[in-house]
Amino acid sequence: MNKVINVFLIFLLMSSKCFAEWRPEPKFDIEGASYIETLTFISGFSYALSYYISYSNSAGKIMKSICIEPRHITSQLLIDLANRNFSGSISSEEFSAYIVEAMSIEYSCDVE
Repeated sequence: MNKVINVFLIFLLMSSKCFAEWRPEPKFDIEGASYIETLTFISGFSYALSYYISYSNSAGKIMKSICIEPRHITSQLLIDLANRNFSGSISSEEFSAYIVEAMSIEYSCDVE
């Protein structure tokens, strides 16, 4: 049993070295907010969007425009999407509208 635990711990330590550490680097801020405030907004938005999609799917009202597992809607995903389009200070409305539009395109339910 000890051997199995040791092998597992060694594997765990080695695998953590294989993955690059991600640091959020938004090229924008929300309405002049600080770095932490901007990240807090993005985190809350990703949680709300995940919940909305999860709730609409469980209520039988499947969201027709965005097909992604709610657990895959992360702050990293939203920052990566927003960094494609924004730099500097933006409004929360601009961010929200762009993210929903970009996700509707990137994760469209239309299968061709």
